[in-house]
Amino acid sequence: MKKIVKAISILTASTAIICLPILSASAAETQITTVNATINSMIFLGVREPNINLNLTPAHASFDSDTQSHTVLVSTNNASGYTLSIKGSTQLSNGSHNINAIAGSSPLSTNTWGYKLNSNPASNFQGVTASDVQIKSSNSNTAGFDETEVTYGAKVDTSLPTGVYTGTVTYTATAK
Repeated sequence: MKKIVKAISILTASTAIICLPILSASAAETQITTVNATINSMIFLGVREPNINLNLTPAHASFDSDTQSHTVLVSTNNASGYTLSIKGSTQLSNGSHNINAIAGSSPLSTNTWGYKLNSNPASNFQGVTASDVQIKSSNSNTAGFDETEVTYGAKVDTSLPTGVYTGTVTYTATAK
């Protein structure tokens, strides 16, 4: 009985070796896969030197004015570009005392504050409004950061008491 088992084992192993190449050659299949990479629109907004500190010391029967600038940084990969808007407090407040935002576009008048873009330094100041006002538009993506320098100013007289007058400004960058 030992001999028969050995003979069957050898026969089975030989058959398997002969059949293997035939089975794998006829079992091949091809599938093509498509790979898509979707790049979504992104936008970044930052402010270099975000706090504006105006130092004002009016003299008797006179006024004082001060200005300070900071830079708004925008970066986007959106091929259509972006818009940059500003809105904020219409008053700088200290308790019940206020420095009002200048109305429209003009030089600063007494006890007012505003902003202007440094792309046109000779321009008048603008008053900050409670709703968004577009201050810049770009029609293409940025290579790095697109910089916009904004100058804030105030002009006061001695009718306002001492103290820190505070307001906020919000910048919004929107991909087109």
